[in-house]
Amino acid sequence: MEGAFAMAIEAVSGHMKAMADDGDAIPAPSSKDEALKKLREQYAELGFGALPEGTELHPVPTPNLDMRTRQVAISLSQYKRDMIDRKAKLAGMTRSSFLTAAASVFEAHPRM
Repeated sequence: MEGAFAMAIEAVSGHMKAMADDGDAIPAPSSKDEALKKLREQYAELGFGALPEGTELHPVPTPNLDMRTRQVAISLSQYKRDMIDRKAKLAGMTRSSFLTAAASVFEAHPRM
């Protein structure tokens, strides 16, 4: 069961990070009763009928995704800064949004 729990944590974390990257609102945590009620409703809406007897829910910890914008200072050569600005402009982005997008791509496809 330990492997399944680790996979559940990874799946929830990945989904929440994707939602954050897409700018989707992260829903507030719900109680076990609220989650079970919502699951029953969704199950019925999909045409599956009643949720099978004995269905259990297990809480899964989620990552802390602090989405507040923070100002940072970084050091770049003038050449790199100009290159970033050119590429950002071509993409219709600000320097900040370009660097944020680049970090997201690197997170999805790390080279190390």
